[in-house]
Amino acid sequence: MNPPFSRFLDGPKKGQFDRLSWYNREIELLSPFRWSWIESVEGDDISIDWDGKTVAISYGLENIPTEYILFLKDLFPERLFTREFGYPVTLLGKAPVAKYGVQFILNDIYCFRAWRGRAEVERVAGWLKIPPSVDLGQFPIQQAVDAVEDGLHSAYGDFPARGMIGTAPYDLHSRLGERIQVEVKTEDFPG
Repeated sequence: MNPPFSRFLDGPKKGQFDRLSWYNREIELLSPFRWSWIESVEGDDISIDWDGKTVAISYGLENIPTEYILFLKDLFPERLFTREFGYPVTLLGKAPVAKYGVQFILNDIYCFRAWRGRAEVERVAGWLKIPPSVDLGQFPIQQAVDAVEDGLHSAYGDFPARGMIGTAPYDLHSRLGERIQVEVKTEDFPG
């Protein structure tokens, strides 16, 4: 996921945001508009894919414990998808680290070649009895940057949030057909 700004490549500010240089033109042009923001959490990305017949579980790292994979298979059985979805669907979420107090957080849903809206994420999370990602609201990129830089606290406990993930207004896509998103992380603001 892209940051909102480019980073300094060398010198004393190496790795820090260059706030005078947007990451790309699309982000720059959309920056003053109201983006949809969720809390970013630490953990492994998980994809639950239903092709209409079988459930496939994909994950970002190979070191996910076998017990967790078995937990996901119990949480997302094929009979559930057969009953609730009559079409192929992908559920994207996080296997968060222990401090979040939950075992799976639903971030997104992709079906019919489109990303579903926030209401659909909350609806599906409700009948699955799992938490959806925390909705932080809609506001411009600079407001998100300021909130994270000022020390955004997590909705999951008494600790700093990892950051925020923003989705472009009106679910706009890039010229390449990709969804436009940015992530602002607490680690982007040292000290």
